[in-house]
Amino acid sequence: MKECSCGMDPHWIGYQHTPECEMNLRQFAKGQACTAWIPNICNQDKETVVLAHCNLAQMAGTGSKAPDLCGAHVCSSCHDYLDGRTSMKSLDLILVNNMTEGEYRESLWLHAILRTLERVSRDFDEWS
Repeated sequence: MKECSCGMDPHWIGYQHTPECEMNLRQFAKGQACTAWIPNICNQDKETVVLAHCNLAQMAGTGSKAPDLCGAHVCSSCHDYLDGRTSMKSLDLILVNNMTEGEYRESLWLHAILRTLERVSRDFDEWS
């Protein structure tokens, strides 16, 4: 398995990667498909996909971001929804099985992060 620019396996979650390594993970997101796939929100535009940093579980605070390994490949529309800059129409929320919109966002974040981690573990070495 290739080592990342910091000299460590890029898939080892317990390691604090260098800025160079994190830049590689951010660059890897460009051109990927969105992993959030939020119904009636996702624009499916690979050109707008970025590594979005999850703000759940106090992983980040004011002026700081969660580690890149806690991010997801999301399009601009899904990113806006997950970060709370937009919300769903009330009709769409009826389909969310009695979850609050906040709980639904958390569920979407976790699924998107897991799909992104699966992609990184499968394709990152080949890409880099």
